[in-house]
Amino acid sequence: MDDNTDTNAASGEAFLKGKDLIRNEQLLEDEITALTDYLFDTSQLGIYTPQIYEQLGNSLSLLTQIATCQWGCRNSGHDIEAILRRFCNATLAALRLMNAGLYEEALGQTRNTAEIVNLLELFCLNKSNLEEWKKLSSKEQWKRFGPVKVRLAIENCGEQPVVTENLYSKLCEIGIHISLPSIYQSYEINRALIVGGHFSIQGLIIVLNTLAQIVAPCLVFAGVLVEASKENMRMLTEASQSLLNVKRDIDLTNYESFLTEQKVQRIHEAVNEKLLKSWPKVQELGDEAYNELIQEGKLDTDKLSEQEIRQAVIERAGNKLLENTRRDLQNKDLEWAENASKFAFERKVASLMHMIEKANEQIQNTQNSDHESVDKLYQPHETN
Repeated sequence: MDDNTDTNAASGEAFLKGKDLIRNEQLLEDEITALTDYLFDTSQLGIYTPQIYEQLGNSLSLLTQIATCQWGCRNSGHDIEAILRRFCNATLAALRLMNAGLYEEALGQTRNTAEIVNLLELFCLNKSNLEEWKKLSSKEQWKRFGPVKVRLAIENCGEQPVVTENLYSKLCEIGIHISLPSIYQSYEINRALIVGGHFSIQGLIIVLNTLAQIVAPCLVFAGVLVEASKENMRMLTEASQSLLNVKRDIDLTNYESFLTEQKVQRIHEAVNEKLLKSWPKVQELGDEAYNELIQEGKLDTDKLSEQEIRQAVIERAGNKLLENTRRDLQNKDLEWAENASKFAFERKVASLMHMIEKANEQIQNTQNSDHESVDKLYQPHETN
């Protein structure tokens, strides 16, 4: 595996230090956020991804309303409301990190939502668990209602946890814990190891679908636990179903096969394009492969048949073509993301500047109008 590291700094430039480094990274993340917003706003992220994003916003609106007693205060403590506040904040943090291109970090926050939704599910299955949980100290709560204990308790009730053992393990491995596989997650589809935020449609899809899988049932659990009215319960159930309807069958438990399929298809198309449009370059690779094999002593033309020589050259040339194609795709993706992010950020800044100019004009017009009113008030009146 090539350690092809991108440090978000131009090659040969002096490395930034101090607050300049921090601000530069934050600027890059702001540019990625602007690009993500732009792609959502211009419907360039497929059919379902924008719908998941929209439905997540609708779901969070309902959960926030419950968490802030907008449907009425139950006057029986605010434990569930406080838990939902933590759930909303963790979800919003995950979305913020996702938009900035920090996908593994977004999954770290998603793990927080996973622990909360399973706890709420257990409370719904038996409300005595909620009463017991409220009476325990923080230390005892963790012993009695830790993530593993909660999952096992749900399974003992004959139900499947929203967040299964497999999904939770993946969230821990990729989003939180350090392991040999997890430190290379940023290699992503074209094997570029990135320091700092980077734009990835695949990362975006994985985070959104995983969040949708967790947020949708939370709506129903929240309604049950706060004893929502029949009308509000219907609204929560419909919002939950709407989110599940647009969610795709991809999350951390099966994303590797999804990415492999995407990678193979994309490289296959790129190789075919080169074979059709750049045949002279392909022939050059064949010549290079032949010369390399001769120099390495791996092609004894006196002992090998013409068919065996041809097969060895084709195999070496094919590997070179595949590697060159992968590198070209990687460079193309990184260049596109950089240019597109800057374009989207400049567009966003220009829009904000236009809004500021409009606001200043309104303020100036209001001030002029006030001055005119004052001037008229103090103008000398002629007397007959």
